Amino acid sequence: MLRITLMTLLFLGVGTACTQDRDDESLAFIQGTYSANIENLFDALAPEFEWIEMANGPYEGTYNNLAELQANIFAHIGADWENFRPEPDGFVAQDDTVAVTGTYRGTFRQTGKELAARFTHVWQISDGMIVGFEQFTDTAAYEQAMTP
Repeated sequence: MLRITLMTLLFLGVGTACTQDRDDESLAFIQGTYSANIENLFDALAPEFEWIEMANGPYEGTYNNLAELQANIFAHIGADWENFRPEPDGFVAQDDTVAVTGTYRGTFRQTGKELAARFTHVWQISDGMIVGFEQFTDTAAYEQAMTP
């Protein structure tokens, strides 16, 4: 039985010509959200979206609007961490989905310990806006940085 995976087809270049422009647009759009200006991210969010933070992480949960994100994630990050930042090091786009790999870095204020936690972010885009985000990260690295 012959089994051909999507990755095999992409590696061979099958079906990539028609989606390359959309891939490039999606990639550039998401790359812009990782700038130092958090407003770039907030401006890119659709009015309705699904934002999933990793289970067992410090900000775990599913959020569906900007007010929830700001109150449950970004306000805490600013209060809990010094110089917290995602440092992306890889981007892969397929149509309206972009996967990003990288490392979260920062210093937890209460312990003074440094964080270096790998992450993968999966973004969904529709009509030029972010409609989905799912985070996968090393929650043990968070626990280590946050435990005295």
